[in-house]
Amino acid sequence: FPSTFEISTGVKKNMANRTLRNICFLISFCLVVVSGDGIPSTQQLLDDYVTKSGPSQSFTGAQFSYMIPGTEEIRTFNSGTEGVGSKQKIAGTNLFGWGSITKEFITSLLMIKQAEGEFDPESTLGTYLPEYFPEWPEAWKDIKMYQIMNMTSGIIDCSYAADILIALKVIDMPLSKVLQQPYTPAQVVGLAASVTQSYSEACQQIKFCFKPGTSYHYSNTNYFIAGMVASKLFGGASLTELLEENVFSLLDKDETAYFGDSVLPKSILARMPQAYSRIINSDVLNVTNYPWNFMGAAGGLIGSTNSLIPLLRSLFKQGISGGKVATEWGYYVNRQTAELVTNFKEECTLGCYGLGVLKQYSPSAGTIYSYTGEPLGYRTVYVYYACQDYWAALSINSADTVTTGANVTEVVEIIASSIVYANPIEFPNVGGPEDCPSSQKKKSNVESEVRLDFLQ
Repeated sequence: FPSTFEISTGVKKNMANRTLRNICFLISFCLVVVSGDGIPSTQQLLDDYVTKSGPSQSFTGAQFSYMIPGTEEIRTFNSGTEGVGSKQKIAGTNLFGWGSITKEFITSLLMIKQAEGEFDPESTLGTYLPEYFPEWPEAWKDIKMYQIMNMTSGIIDCSYAADILIALKVIDMPLSKVLQQPYTPAQVVGLAASVTQSYSEACQQIKFCFKPGTSYHYSNTNYFIAGMVASKLFGGASLTELLEENVFSLLDKDETAYFGDSVLPKSILARMPQAYSRIINSDVLNVTNYPWNFMGAAGGLIGSTNSLIPLLRSLFKQGISGGKVATEWGYYVNRQTAELVTNFKEECTLGCYGLGVLKQYSPSAGTIYSYTGEPLGYRTVYVYYACQDYWAALSINSADTVTTGANVTEVVEIIASSIVYANPIEFPNVGGPEDCPSSQKKKSNVESEVRLDFLQ
């Protein structure tokens, strides 16, 4: 079966993620250094990244925002153009796909219902969506909702399911065509259900289907299901309606976020740079006009980096509409053992996955939250240093995951050698409930920090 599904519907690829991890870590560390003689500015760093890495990674533009610690001031930087051959420069008004960062906001909707006593992460899937059985595998009935949300459900990712069905000639069209079909969320989940029921041996052989709680496998199907549960608990309201009412309403009038789960409206497309991606062994394709049916609850949010940061801060600082703040969601899993984490500091130095959230412990910086989203033709990554109240987010207009790994060393040298390694960073802690270094001011060992492989 195909094993190199390179279109980014949120399925994480180690090499691509390593590149984005290092980039965001390095840029974010750089920003706490005041530019001086011989030290490149943030704009210069971003320009260098676009110029030197854009051609090999198939992107033409980037948008970067960070929030100054201890304030609510967000600074945004833009570089490059909106597409190949375009003279239109990237601006702060441009919108990019946020991809799997969407999952955190879907969880926030379920947390609203948990606060109202209508949702329990330890209840089973069959409790909330009994109408889909026996169409879905009977074994799915007993999967706990937290297992669906922390990727230990054993339900195969919808994109890999499509790969298998194409390889077996069950689906008679290439993946590029499948991605353009007007699938509903239930039909997307149906791809995974079909493989599990009819081709369970093949699914188990490639380790994408397993008994709940016995392994960890990143699967977007899980969040299509979570989105269906959220919609039902809110009386059948669409996710678009729920996100607009509970999430987007938190933005200032000059900020924009949008939820894509079908054909994107022209008013949104007009503000998005051209999107580039590579589907299996194809050349890089312009996928700007592809529908977003395969994004949805697993990766459908769209916006600017300067809109992403305040929305994430609301999740982590206040909670959404009475729901728990993201720092209290819990159910983090050790991705190597698939067991629930009992000692965060010891088990999560490489990152642990929770209910749509990735959390890492750094001995020098304390608790760090982060996520990489890779929807169709875009990549967005954010990091949040909880002890320092420091946020940074980066978006580019490509999901070409084939060649990005070759640029890790280059990016590290461009940014780190000019600023980070030569200028040790001091992180003044602002306190709070998170696990923070014992001293009030701790120098970071950046050279080791940036190489932590925490988003495998």
